[in-house]
Amino acid sequence: MQSIQLYGAYLLSLSAAPPERIHSSTSDTLTSIACQLYALACFDCLSIVTKSVSCFARNTLDSLTAIRKLKEYNVEVYFEKEGIWTFDAKGELLITIMSSLAQEESRSISENVTWGKRKSAADGKVSLAYSSFLGYKKGDDGVMQLVPEEAIIVQQIYSMFKQGMTPHTIAADLTKRDIPTPTGKKKWQPSTVLSILSNEKYKGDALLQKTFTTDFLTKKMKINEGEVPQFYVKNSHEGM
Repeated sequence: MQSIQLYGAYLLSLSAAPPERIHSSTSDTLTSIACQLYALACFDCLSIVTKSVSCFARNTLDSLTAIRKLKEYNVEVYFEKEGIWTFDAKGELLITIMSSLAQEESRSISENVTWGKRKSAADGKVSLAYSSFLGYKKGDDGVMQLVPEEAIIVQQIYSMFKQGMTPHTIAADLTKRDIPTPTGKKKWQPSTVLSILSNEKYKGDALLQKTFTTDFLTKKMKINEGEVPQFYVKNSHEGM
């Protein structure tokens, strides 16, 4: 009997396909995992070895749903750390307990991370996704630092807007000149131009906590409309 191994966030199969990244806290992904594992089971992979219950899923309901679905396909899961086989009579009870503990641990970690982010915001510390933000990079001191060649593009966008060009025509012009977008794409969208024109960071200020995570399991982000405090920091960095 063959088996496959599920370690952390990676599913390692015996097939020729490369490992596929798995985020194991959402129901959609767990359903996807079950389907993938069933597909492997069709190739005589009749057991799954995973490091621990927390590696398999941090959501109790989804974990049990996936395990029961696999049982229907006669696929057994073995959790190395806990020493649990899902075909064992006590297996599901133990998995329920361990999954609940893993879910609470995930909740606790998420709450600590959220607290840290909100404390940083309250202290006026600016953080952003520099890899998709045009014109700035993270300096050695942690403060936003200008990237001259990118800053020129941002200044051109503002200049074109002042001349009466719309976000649509500005986007078309940037695309025509083969200037990559903040995320490295070839085609500019009017919404990208508008987001640059309306971003306070380009004048040296920073509005913190524009969005927040609504649920630690789904990781769903929501625009902050007053649900959590926002902080406006003036002159937090060099503007353009």
